[in-house]
Amino acid sequence: MLSKEYRTPKGTLRQVVHKTEDWPHGDDIPIFSDHVIPRSRSVKYLIENENDLEALACLFREPKEKEIRSFHENADVMKRFAEKKGVLIECGGDFVDYSAWGDAMGLLGGDALSWLCGLDKAMIAAFRNPDFIQQLLEIVFEWDMRYLRLVLEAGGVDVVVHRGWYENGEFWSPKMYQILFVSRIRKLVEMTHKSNAKFCYIMSTGIMPLLEYFKDMGIDVLFGVDPVQGRADLNKVKKTLVGSVCLWGGLNSAVTLKYGRREEIEKAVSDTVQILNSGGGFILSAVDQIFEDTPWQNVEIMINAWRHACGGIAGGSFRN
Repeated sequence: MLSKEYRTPKGTLRQVVHKTEDWPHGDDIPIFSDHVIPRSRSVKYLIENENDLEALACLFREPKEKEIRSFHENADVMKRFAEKKGVLIECGGDFVDYSAWGDAMGLLGGDALSWLCGLDKAMIAAFRNPDFIQQLLEIVFEWDMRYLRLVLEAGGVDVVVHRGWYENGEFWSPKMYQILFVSRIRKLVEMTHKSNAKFCYIMSTGIMPLLEYFKDMGIDVLFGVDPVQGRADLNKVKKTLVGSVCLWGGLNSAVTLKYGRREEIEKAVSDTVQILNSGGGFILSAVDQIFEDTPWQNVEIMINAWRHACGGIAGGSFRN
């Protein structure tokens, strides 16, 4: 069993986990890790109730001048590289590393509820103790706005990525999604747009009940449209979001691309391109990644099927 404490001017936070055989973090317990979410592993979550919130806010500290200077130096290197290579600069998807503030930051959003409290406890508290969850989300949101302001002021950012793996409709009803997330995400989108950058929202399952909210929040790109494991109705997704949101995905990776026969992959690509590419605003991608043990010949089949479906010209794109 592992235990870790954070001693702050506003109190001490403590986290305890079972060090199971599949625990990937050695003798450490990161604040933000999917491996702390299951109740079977977490003996005590970092945040239990309102009494922990002031101490948590201390962890989301302001960056020091030295850290900001280091961040800008790294940003300048990225900007020069992107300009030279003609590639986009994407930011926002990484976790926060409190040991090196400027090295690994990111937008946390509602996913932080799962890491800090446990997913089921956060969902129950949203109904039984909504003030607690709102206060916790506000602490996280203040961090997100601070982080976003910093990266946008550095300049050169093309796409801001907001992770919504645990904000999806599998866990939250549309009404609860609106109460907890919509207004906060809309403010992040507005700040992003003021800097002429695009806002990409990641959600690979449970998107169907939330499509209208995506339009309302003003996001530019929805990454993770998956017709297999995500059970996305491609026709409805396209009909609802056409002209408003660019759709990124369309091909399942873990099942279709990894295990599918040639004809299955080709049909999946053809059907997806035919539906989602109509009217533009589509980026073909395996959702949510190409796994290391995926046969490379299947990846080549996907690429060639995309080229054939698009007539060998631009009209979609491939992401490896």
